[in-house]
Amino acid sequence: MDKFLRLPLDTLKLLFSNMDLSLTVSLVEAKYAKGGRGKPPFPARSMLLALMFMRFEAVPSVRKLCRKLERRQYARDICEFDDKTPKHNTFSLFITRAEPETIEKLLDDFRGQAFMMGIIDASEAVMVCTDSTFMKAYSRRGRKGGLSDRGARVGRADKA
Repeated sequence: MDKFLRLPLDTLKLLFSNMDLSLTVSLVEAKYAKGGRGKPPFPARSMLLALMFMRFEAVPSVRKLCRKLERRQYARDICEFDDKTPKHNTFSLFITRAEPETIEKLLDDFRGQAFMMGIIDASEAVMVCTDSTFMKAYSRRGRKGGLSDRGARVGRADKA
């Protein structure tokens, strides 16, 4: 696999429409206050689908996801939003309220369902492994602090 391949949009829409998110949606909706003041919340299913869309489309940030949802009709259709889409701070509040562990568990379950449906081929899936070894590195920022790792320098480069 020499380059990153995206799923076709019709496949992504089919996958999202057939996903069973009812358990996770009910868990998230239970954390919302019933009644009260303020705007009505966006549907929890749409918010979760947007976060999954962000993963599948390799969108690097929530702000860029919001921009894509605002500008692209296909993104709104896949995530089941109407013409009005949430802003970045709404996603931040949603993630905080839903708890990141719940969302990560949903994404893992989603990946498993995609494998079972045959949408993602297990032989072509990429496995990633990380090492959590602590590495101490200082960086020089102006005249403060020491320099222990030349590769850790940030900020202004030394003038020659």
